[in-house]
Amino acid sequence: MIRVLVVEDEDMIREKIKHNIDWHGNGFGEIYEAANGAEAWELFQQHRPEIVITDIQMPEMDGIVLTEKIKQAYPDCKVVIISGHAEFDYAKESIRLKVSDYILKPFRSRNLLAKVLKVKEEIDSSQLDVQEREIMRRQLIENRKLLQEKFFRDLLSHCVVHEPYKQISFLGLEELQSCSYHTVVLQIDFPPGDTQHEDLYIYNLILYQWIERKIQDSEQKFFIINYKLDQLVLIGFAHMHTWSSLLEGWIEQAWMEKGCRLTAGIGSRCDSLLEMHGSYQEACSAVALSTIHGKGIVFTYNDLNSEREQYSKQLQMLVEHKLYRQMKFGLFQDIKSDIKEILEEIKQARLNAEASSNIINHMLLLAYKAISELGFNAFYLAGREDLYRVDVHDFHDFEALYDHICQIFEHFTELIQTKLENRNVSLVMTIKQYIDEHYNKHITLTSLAKEYNISSSYLSILFREQTSQNFMDYLMNVRIQRAKELLRTSDLRIYEIAERIGYRDAYYFSTAFKKAVGINPTEYREYLDTGGSRAAE
Repeated sequence: MIRVLVVEDEDMIREKIKHNIDWHGNGFGEIYEAANGAEAWELFQQHRPEIVITDIQMPEMDGIVLTEKIKQAYPDCKVVIISGHAEFDYAKESIRLKVSDYILKPFRSRNLLAKVLKVKEEIDSSQLDVQEREIMRRQLIENRKLLQEKFFRDLLSHCVVHEPYKQISFLGLEELQSCSYHTVVLQIDFPPGDTQHEDLYIYNLILYQWIERKIQDSEQKFFIINYKLDQLVLIGFAHMHTWSSLLEGWIEQAWMEKGCRLTAGIGSRCDSLLEMHGSYQEACSAVALSTIHGKGIVFTYNDLNSEREQYSKQLQMLVEHKLYRQMKFGLFQDIKSDIKEILEEIKQARLNAEASSNIINHMLLLAYKAISELGFNAFYLAGREDLYRVDVHDFHDFEALYDHICQIFEHFTELIQTKLENRNVSLVMTIKQYIDEHYNKHITLTSLAKEYNISSSYLSILFREQTSQNFMDYLMNVRIQRAKELLRTSDLRIYEIAERIGYRDAYYFSTAFKKAVGINPTEYREYLDTGGSRAAE
């Protein structure tokens, strides 16, 4: 329990504090007393009470000096100062020493108790925080594996990770401090058929645990992340050839033992934690080769280029980032320009025919990926799978190749634009319905954008495009129409109507109403009372 030290040189006041207050009944423990600062300092060192109530002017050692000594030795101790009116300068000094509170003489016992109870509440809250932090600390240690996985997830998804190299020691990931590593994606090809979603999660967990056991048996150092329902990610420190050999064995065993087809993609070697996202993207690109070459194979990022011929970083960024992003938004004219730029880069790099074909096929895989993410089956739409397997030998010049690729992308972007337009119409209709039903709540463009997982600026543009008015005007019109209805059908006061339609300020409501209708709410009601209801509607 919280203990209190009372320091007062006047016996009568000290006795009043000690005996006129029901300390134990209010949840306090021992109450100590001292007649001066020196005696109080000895008692404090001996018992270390949590609260000190002290006068300022006392013999031997005054309350300011005592407070300063206590705060230097035990900063968490709470001090309440008793001050006379003539001691105002001392009171200002007590503020510098960060005392918890002070009370002026003469004072009532209940007033002093109220101040001390407030301080006690602060102490109780602080102690609870300390206990909660200790519980959380133990839980962190017990759940280190989950924290490791979260750490890797943040790195893989390119989230901002605060001081990653300071976290790895606590997380038991010291290998990442100095060793190079590869990122591997294991793509899961679920069995065909109408499998329940719950079964897919079970299937995923079985494979995750199975790969975990394989890692332990391999005596190689790996970290495994259950990253997506159909994707496991491995972080490992073995040489590329060791990786490939292990993965080939696991893929074959998974097919034989679990009836599961796995495909692996290996990203480039990394020397920094911040490169993990890039290595993961490379591994995903490598796995995507399975669409062309088949599943159950180990692909490396180098397989994107025949005979290890490396195309420029500019071309890599153009293919993997810019082109893919433009596909997602159906920007066909920009895509045509980028396709021409990519083909020119291939020319300048003087890649052989096989390497050129691989790059172009990678472009088409990105088109397939973009349209598949919107719910289309690209192969079904095309009518045949070989449309996505381009061999530059089949075209007599680059113009013919360019036209062929553009035809594919144009077909896909038309589908994407239609899908986006339908989605945008549906989204705005949903938001309008939400406003119509919840106009009386605190609604902002930002809160709705967050609710529907888009940016507020983009939502503003969509709303204006679909409704020919901005978001705030639409919200205000809905509220004003409801206000007119309430003014016509109820005897509610103006401020009550304002609250019912979502305005917290009656004056602001009246201003908005007058701006929209031309007269304020009171005038509008009077107008209705004089027989102008039809015109007012």
